[in-house]
Amino acid sequence: MDCSSEIAATSRGAGRLYYAGVELLTGRTGRVERWSIPNMKSRSGGNRILLNTLLIAAVGILILIATLGRGLRPSPSAMLIGKKFPVIEADGWLNGKAPKGETLTGKVLVIEAWATRCGPCRALAPEMVKLQKKYQDKDVVFIGITDENGPLVPTIEEYLKTTGIVWLNAYGAYGTISKLGAEYIPYVWVVDSTGTIAWTTESGGAIEDGIKIAIDHREKLMAKSQDVSPVAPAN
Repeated sequence: MDCSSEIAATSRGAGRLYYAGVELLTGRTGRVERWSIPNMKSRSGGNRILLNTLLIAAVGILILIATLGRGLRPSPSAMLIGKKFPVIEADGWLNGKAPKGETLTGKVLVIEAWATRCGPCRALAPEMVKLQKKYQDKDVVFIGITDENGPLVPTIEEYLKTTGIVWLNAYGAYGTISKLGAEYIPYVWVVDSTGTIAWTTESGGAIEDGIKIAIDHREKLMAKSQDVSPVAPAN
């Protein structure tokens, strides 16, 4: 039995009857306005729908504002362009020993942050392998870094093997990745011959574009150094 049926059973001649603050009986006829409560529910439901719609719209606007604001504000990693790449700190290395500073002097570095759990990283691997083979004879050194640590070394080794990655890879490099401000992976930094970050994933374009930028910069520096003639000693 609905609420209006129960109220219909009340005595006639009551003059006025209220239910939940809504007048149900009017005048002396005792006629019950059966539509009153359903109408009240309908209005209440409509108000809830309107409120929910407004809330959804407000949340959407906030997300849009946050997204636009985020798009206008460079990420910490993107802001590293022109700054020195930090020393890689890691728990260990695979495919060789930790590189020494002097062995990297004058080299262009292509450094990728990745993880075995990352599908896009695995999808990027063939391109990275292709680029490494193309530029390995041009003093371009590839290095991988992952935040995954010791217990996952066997998984990391299997990943490197199945993807054909033969270059140095650091594991347990969470501190370095965090310092670089990478907010997602895979993330690539191209470091020029002076140790300065010349390109990142957020620079736009292909990774090879970044490599070419760094190589071009190195060639310009070499040409400039060769143009400087030694000063003849004074008599």
